[in-house]
Amino acid sequence: MGAKDGKAPLFFRNPALAGGVFCSLGRFAMLDKRHARRGDILPASLAPIGLSRECAAAYIGVGTTLFDEMVTDGRMPPPRLLGGRTVWDTEELYLAFKALPHRGQQATKSDVPDWSKMS
Repeated sequence: MGAKDGKAPLFFRNPALAGGVFCSLGRFAMLDKRHARRGDILPASLAPIGLSRECAAAYIGVGTTLFDEMVTDGRMPPPRLLGGRTVWDTEELYLAFKALPHRGQQATKSDVPDWSKMS
């Protein structure tokens, strides 16, 4: 799919991401030299629930540096551990994003979710 058939491309590239990491729209598959296209294993109708750091940052529309800061200060959830990998839960990312203040609003302590109470 792409320019030939008039449809939007399935993949986008976030210029803030280095190393040729791509995230598939809807599936957020990592494509780089070290990993196979994991998202291609899943049907297009089934989005993964765990994202890599790069894809988690792209999912909320920021680069990895800002994403790391947001995880450190609690605005974004910490990752979950799967063996030696760290992955972010898409539902937690969504809830954290929705808790962010809108432009012109002041962030309050209650806006930051208590990630220790999430399971």
